[in-house]
Amino acid sequence: MDSISLPYGTAHVKFSVITHLFAAAMCPPPDESGVRPGYDGVRGVVDRKLSRAVEVGDLSAKDPLTLAPHRYPVGDALREAVVGVDELRQYAARHGLPTINPVVRAADPSAGVSLERAV
Repeated sequence: MDSISLPYGTAHVKFSVITHLFAAAMCPPPDESGVRPGYDGVRGVVDRKLSRAVEVGDLSAKDPLTLAPHRYPVGDALREAVVGVDELRQYAARHGLPTINPVVRAADPSAGVSLERAV
């Protein structure tokens, strides 16, 4: 399983991006055609698990504009909501999901999100 590294200064991540990052980190590397085997199935499972976590209060979905608690975090509204990186890191550790590395300053701030192969 890969770990997840975020750009320096990232405090919140969009819910739909979180499901992608976890699924990509949990799947084997892309094959010759660029397809990650099993990605779609894993992303669906991760999406349901994280959606349920928001529903029961294990994760806090926030309005992306105000960062206040989201009043109705379901469906498309949830996909657009954001979650705090620190809260997400703790949730991932408690539930055996890929590690989210501490955010460190990159030499090139335009480097963006990356996945790193665990050794």
